[in-house]
Amino acid sequence: MKILVLTSMYPNSAYYLSGMFIHEQVKALKKIGTEVVVFALIPWVPPLISGLKEKWKKLKEVKENEVLDGVEVFHPKYLAIPGGFLKNLWPYVCYWSVKKFAKKNGVLFQEFDLIHVQGALPEDYTAFLLSRFTGLPYVLTVHGTSVYATVKKKIHFKKSKTAIEKADFVVAVSEKVKTRILKFTARRDKIGVVYNGFTPVELAPKKESEKVIILFGATLVERKGLRYLLEAFAKLAKEFNQIELWVAGGGPLLEKSKELTSKLGITEKVKFWGTVVHKKMLELMNKSDIFVLPSWDEAFGVVYLEAMSFKKPVIGTKAEGISEIIVDGENGLLVLPRNSEEIVQKLRYLILNPQKRKEVGEAGFKTVKELTWEKNAKKNLEIYRKVLNS
Repeated sequence: MKILVLTSMYPNSAYYLSGMFIHEQVKALKKIGTEVVVFALIPWVPPLISGLKEKWKKLKEVKENEVLDGVEVFHPKYLAIPGGFLKNLWPYVCYWSVKKFAKKNGVLFQEFDLIHVQGALPEDYTAFLLSRFTGLPYVLTVHGTSVYATVKKKIHFKKSKTAIEKADFVVAVSEKVKTRILKFTARRDKIGVVYNGFTPVELAPKKESEKVIILFGATLVERKGLRYLLEAFAKLAKEFNQIELWVAGGGPLLEKSKELTSKLGITEKVKFWGTVVHKKMLELMNKSDIFVLPSWDEAFGVVYLEAMSFKKPVIGTKAEGISEIIVDGENGLLVLPRNSEEIVQKLRYLILNPQKRKEVGEAGFKTVKELTWEKNAKKNLEIYRKVLNS
């Protein structure tokens, strides 16, 4: 079986962290014998604009094709205007770019059995157009963007909605995402939930220390909830001397978060690591004692699984994707979104009870050890076969 993966979320030589979870899934598919070729779309920005931002400069340098960890990755580039201007038209540009790119590089669509598209606009509707052109069926994995962010813009969601409804099968990464798909689209059948996974990594156990290290790991945007964690930590820092907060991640709110840290008087106890590569993030998890990510509008969150795989107690948010596998107080803890006081209570409980930290961490590990990328790949392979047999 040969699969064409179409996405705009994928690691490349300029930004290796982007879409790492899709890369891990692709590697797992290859490991179980599935032939996979990746078309990772990259926006092309006119020269006069691309010089304004470092991000666009770096993307210009990405080669048309590269091999990452044994995976063949092609990078069709499409014209995009920063700020999402005329984004509802991007799928047509992407579709044209993909066809032109495939012809130029000798990629024959008839060699594939199926298209697996990962993500929202523009790639979801691009896959719909490509499916109509090639006759290939397509499976669409909804990670959350189309039913969280895109749904708020009717002109954009109209196309994502069509892509969801016309797909030969829709994979939701959590029951919450599936519920939102059913709410906002006419999709009713050939839809299932396949949780994301993690890749088991063995690292030397954390050395015993009196200091309790709390780790936050995510891109610094509002919905990740760092502000509420900082407010909670400021209160706890007055109670406990031997605690420290590590913030791993960059993003638009990095400087604002540092300013808040200074305002709260906790600068000396908070360490900002900035954007870290995946390997470094795992090392930080291994060295920490508690992992906290109080985000909302979170489809699932691979980072929780990774922290749990190191037997760390995690604190997530109620009614979000991760709450489908966390039983509060047993294999993790849950707090209300945008609620620093609940974070204070849960963290205080874990800080004061090292034995409970250990028990929750052990229970979390037992929960996620079955959620590997290899098992995820096998479930996706079953879906491919169902689609092709039907």
